[in-house]
Amino acid sequence: METTTNYKLPQWVKADQIKMDDFNGAFANIDAALKANADAAASKASSAELNAVQQEVAAVREANCLVKLAGPIVTTTENGTLNFDLSQVDMTKVAALFVVFSAGSVGGTMGVSVNNTFVGTICTNNRSTSAGVAWLFPFGGKVASYTFSACNVGGLTNYSDTTESVNWTGVTSVKLSGSSNAGATATLFAIKK
Repeated sequence: METTTNYKLPQWVKADQIKMDDFNGAFANIDAALKANADAAASKASSAELNAVQQEVAAVREANCLVKLAGPIVTTTENGTLNFDLSQVDMTKVAALFVVFSAGSVGGTMGVSVNNTFVGTICTNNRSTSAGVAWLFPFGGKVASYTFSACNVGGLTNYSDTTESVNWTGVTSVKLSGSSNAGATATLFAIKK
């Protein structure tokens, strides 16, 4: 008796004697192959299920209004500058920016600038380390800042200021600069509208 190529099912010719064992063996092979295929298919998600999961992930990403733009950036020299290039960011879609920073120095201050225009002080270092958050946000179409920082000498401080010479939608760079030891660090985030 001949058999099929894939599942070795019997293929009788007129001269073959048909036996019950041949039928039982053939159906057992068919049953096992069908079960293996069904198990394999059940373990894979359908394209509709995959599409639904992809849509859920996209919706969660879209709903997340916090976006990390850059950093952490770390200075390698004393009084180093922490520069963030925003030339590829559409500021019409940004509700606010904030910079999380840490800097230490023997004395002096650090400030934040946009498009190389000073906006305001972010910390005063007097033989201490300062860490805080500097917020940049639109105020009357211009750029305003509000910073709160903590120093290990002197406690908590707040600063706020605005610049009339830079339009919010025209912001292409943010810079932290001033007195700091090497190792000052900053990370820039955006809040989407």
